[in-house]
Amino acid sequence: MEKREKQLDSANRLLYVLYERLNTIKLFQIDFVNPTRYHPAQMISMEPVLDFRAPTSEFNTQEVSFLFQTKHKQLMLSLHVANEQFNEAVKAIQIRSNFHLNIYQALLEKAGIHAGQKISDIDIENAMGERNYQMLKQSTEAVVYNVDKFVERGDVLRANLITAFSDAFSEKEVFNFELLEEPINDPMQPTE
Repeated sequence: MEKREKQLDSANRLLYVLYERLNTIKLFQIDFVNPTRYHPAQMISMEPVLDFRAPTSEFNTQEVSFLFQTKHKQLMLSLHVANEQFNEAVKAIQIRSNFHLNIYQALLEKAGIHAGQKISDIDIENAMGERNYQMLKQSTEAVVYNVDKFVERGDVLRANLITAFSDAFSEKEVFNFELLEEPINDPMQPTE
């Protein structure tokens, strides 16, 4: 019985770590990526994050290695991939935010371009230089790609882990959670 309790505790801890990570990246997607997803100047309109904090908890896959003895052994590989995707998403957000805050905005200010001013891609590229322009564009694309992929694959992993752990234990014992959904109304927008 003690072994089973330790395995259940490890399974629920791992699910909680996944919850923290999915919640953090999904909130970033809702707040930063989705509002600018179809904006023609997404690389400029997506705000940087001053101090993006990712959960410090880690996937401890060794504690759930009992999955290797089940029909769900493939989830061990999926956990590794999800961990890498999370780290890549966090790194992309931090790199882009740093570049946006410390290089892009300074170059625009130096060129006399002010916040809220209408500017074209050519104005931006002239103010930043081609290399910096491409870096901002590519780092924005990397953020969107990595955030979207982690949310998509992480949610599939969530469902598969809950199923696997429910098979090993019981459904009512397993930490079950759903991915955050988009807000119905933007609280920052006035209602009529």
